[in-house]
Amino acid sequence: VLYEMTVWTGDVVGGGTDSNIFMTLYGINGSTEEVQLDKKKARFEREQNDTFIMEILDIAPFTKMRVRIDGLGSRPEWFLERILLKNMNTGDLTMFYYGDWLSQRKGKKTLVCEMCAVIDGEEMMEWTSYTVSVKTSDILERSLHSLRLEFQVFTVFEIPRVRPEQESYDSQKPAPRALVLCTPGAGTDANVFIIIFGENGDSGTLALKQSANWNKFERNSTDTFNFSDMLSLGHLCKLRVWHDNK
Repeated sequence: VLYEMTVWTGDVVGGGTDSNIFMTLYGINGSTEEVQLDKKKARFEREQNDTFIMEILDIAPFTKMRVRIDGLGSRPEWFLERILLKNMNTGDLTMFYYGDWLSQRKGKKTLVCEMCAVIDGEEMMEWTSYTVSVKTSDILERSLHSLRLEFQVFTVFEIPRVRPEQESYDSQKPAPRALVLCTPGAGTDANVFIIIFGENGDSGTLALKQSANWNKFERNSTDTFNFSDMLSLGHLCKLRVWHDNK
């Protein structure tokens, strides 16, 4: 299906970028492969919109879009305002709002963002927070690059996005959605990463960085990591875990 995609760069100082930009779309009927947006000299400049014609799998209606940059080039940061997709056959419009930096230094200090699809003023997914609890096994042998972990991932609460005309909202704690994974080894000093999979796609790569414990992933210890303001994955089905062997 042919789509016209318009990308708005924000009107902020230094908002334009020379980084390479990549996009993945998710819909009711699946997801696309990650594609790189064609970068020409005049594209992705401050207070500018750039238009692309793209052929996209028939996965509509869309639910979310993931955008990432590689943070390279003389201007590695980017202020992404919003992205609009227009079906060139039907004229159907899907908007994705962000309005923040993709940067290692500014804003949320991330090079990746996920945006909820908005169709006819309605968000197609719910927002939520996840807590990841990691138990390192009580094994005497300890290796720098191996670990034995038990993971528990559960939804803390669903967060309905408050619209401007709303003054408040009601939140209820749903039943935890959990899955457990074990991998061989002991404690580690390596950097650990996960991807959570659910009925609504995947979380993208999540780095397990900030724990209540100063020294993470020690023998017979439990570390807890919070990820707030994420698009809900629905019922969880799989967890991928790896480390960088450092």
